[in-house]
Amino acid sequence: MARKEEILFLSHNVRHQRCHYLISTLNQEHQVVIPSRIAKTSSRLSLSAGSASNMLYLGLSAFGQQRPMHLDGIDVFIHPFMRNGKYLHDYHVPLVDELRWLGLDAMAAIAYALLPDSISKANVVIAPNVEMLADAAKYTKLPEYYIIPNYPPKSFHRDIKKEEARASLGIPASETMALFVGGARLESIYGIHLLIKTWKEVTRKRDAKLYVVGPKNQLPFTPDIYTKLKRKGIIFTGKRVHTQIPIWIAAADLCLSQRTPGFPVRFYNIHDSLKLSEYALFEKPIVAAGYSEHPDYISSKTDVESYSDAILRGFDGEAPKPTPHTWEENIPKIKKAYETLANS
Repeated sequence: MARKEEILFLSHNVRHQRCHYLISTLNQEHQVVIPSRIAKTSSRLSLSAGSASNMLYLGLSAFGQQRPMHLDGIDVFIHPFMRNGKYLHDYHVPLVDELRWLGLDAMAAIAYALLPDSISKANVVIAPNVEMLADAAKYTKLPEYYIIPNYPPKSFHRDIKKEEARASLGIPASETMALFVGGARLESIYGIHLLIKTWKEVTRKRDAKLYVVGPKNQLPFTPDIYTKLKRKGIIFTGKRVHTQIPIWIAAADLCLSQRTPGFPVRFYNIHDSLKLSEYALFEKPIVAAGYSEHPDYISSKTDVESYSDAILRGFDGEAPKPTPHTWEENIPKIKKAYETLANS
């Protein structure tokens, strides 16, 4: 049996679902090597000492390597430590814009200086949507490139009826239910305060409950505040393992997502947001605030009046039926991208 070619997979957030799906796909035909230290990586875009150490370690891991490399676009900061190796640049975050939004202007300036070299010297560039790819192209002429959207795998789907899902979660079948599945940075990026204010307006006109699934330990809310929010129809479930998320989506009447007001809208849509594409896999109606317009959901501005009106429209059946997509659609392009990398 021929030995599989090794690929060094470098990512500052190797536990991200996109990385997980890419590694699973690549392992079919390659031997994916992940430096052991980044398996316990700190949060994305963190400027902690641990984060800086990880960046340096990633660069040293790549230093002098002869094997092809997958370089997460977020880890552009390690590029100065790398020898001229062949690598794929995964540009799945508008890094400079996001750093500026987070108030990290000095880091944004460094990223802006490093990105042209990192992109131009790549053998292949991949990005989740056209908008992200166009952002990469503004720094330099792109090498060969492929669009690899953030879609869930077929296995994410569960063949479960709404009534069954609700029964398993203890949610009444008669309840009108909206769902928001959140991740880290609920305040800085995922607009949790906008959602709470908006929901108070929604419940003036509609008897409904909102379930927020995701980590709540980073929010500045006391147990008393969570109790008061629950009385107002906003239930924070806390973090749930990813395998449980399909049951929550199956249980929902309407699925929501929002970006914090002011966050750059044009980069984000159903092809970039795994959250939205997971909702779509269950063909659930979607309302998205702070995302670019798309025929698969109701798009809203990030103000309370616009978002509450959009949610009420969603409950009234005005949201389109989204088209489901799965990660498996990406596999032929991923294989072609890595063939290009290997043959460069």
